[in-house]
Amino acid sequence: MTETRVPAWQPVLSGDEAGVARRAVGDIAAALASGGASLDHDLADGAAGVALLFGYRARITGETGHAAMAAALLDRAADRVARAPTSPSLFHGFTGVAWAADHLRGLAGDADPACNDEIDAAVDAALRCPAGVPGFDLVTGLVGLGVYALERADRPLARRCVDRVVARLAATARRMPGGPAGSEGGPQHRPAAQAVWTAPDRPDRLDLGLAHGIPGVIALLARCASGSAEAAACSRATAATARDLLDGAVGWLLAQWRPGAGFPPRIVGGRPAPRRRAGWCYGDAAVALALIQASRVGEPAWRSAGLGIARASAARPACEAGVRDASLCHGAAALGLIYQRLYHATGDPLLRDAARRWVLRMLAYRSDRHELAPSAGFYLATREAPRAVPGLMNGAAGIGLVLLAATTEIAPDWDRALLLSGG
Repeated sequence: MTETRVPAWQPVLSGDEAGVARRAVGDIAAALASGGASLDHDLADGAAGVALLFGYRARITGETGHAAMAAALLDRAADRVARAPTSPSLFHGFTGVAWAADHLRGLAGDADPACNDEIDAAVDAALRCPAGVPGFDLVTGLVGLGVYALERADRPLARRCVDRVVARLAATARRMPGGPAGSEGGPQHRPAAQAVWTAPDRPDRLDLGLAHGIPGVIALLARCASGSAEAAACSRATAATARDLLDGAVGWLLAQWRPGAGFPPRIVGGRPAPRRRAGWCYGDAAVALALIQASRVGEPAWRSAGLGIARASAARPACEAGVRDASLCHGAAALGLIYQRLYHATGDPLLRDAARRWVLRMLAYRSDRHELAPSAGFYLATREAPRAVPGLMNGAAGIGLVLLAATTEIAPDWDRALLLSGG
């Protein structure tokens, strides 16, 4: 199958739709600028994540006020980490703050590779300690540290951290007999022992979400494996190990797909859990994107499988997605962004149409009572009552960033932290 990709970032909204979206971004930025002092430090829903919105606004508009706000938020996040030490978690700890600072400096053309050398040393120390990293996932574990280190792969200690992450993933993988890693009817790489990972406290639970599960491992390994664009950041041995693990993980994942049912969010005690909300954290669209990213190591069969899964997901009625709000973690923003990435990776117009529909649906979740909310009228659906949340993953900052991606020609490369791009 010939690979088709959209060569440059293209917005999915235009005309009046884009105008509505741009005004919403302006309202979000105004609301967040007045409430930054109360934010915690973290990337997920704190100052580091909100800084990404202002950094990208500065890049798009050229306004120095947005750049100053991003810098102030990053300073606040760093100060909070210095006063109250945190875990190395990418989404909730000190590496997320460092990742955001590094990323925004690069976006502004003001990169300073040495500025986070102390963070690299702290990550290296955590990876050398068996108890230093509690799990394998993107949000709190090994995969997240790998994402941090790959962003700084021009630094020797960060490259060593990438090697350590892959080595730990190899040491903790559960191997089981499996068939070829290619999909049925497509080219095969070679027979591979299937590879899976489980949380230390839940050995009976296999997670199929990008945030906490095996698809996240696949997306990271795809950036490290022999044949990938970023394999040069790793030692030859690490790239070979990553490729072997990738074969096994993809082989296992593809075996869990069920026509008409898709992927379960998790398998517990050998039994698939029922499908729930589609989004970034769980859902077929995110898994499809991980498979397409993995295919770039030279496995067109994985690309074919990912594209088929993506198209099936895009064709599913919105009422079956279980989406209840506009958020980036598990709401309409997630699907709007993921389908944009899938469209740019494949050139498939069906996926572009899905991206546009979900971005418009995200805007439709906005309350008319804008002035009453510190999140410009966007609320997170909870069991108790809707909440106004400012941050990246559950709040207004993430929604604003997805709207920028839908209305400008600036690629949303901040989503490398979510494993939606890279490589």
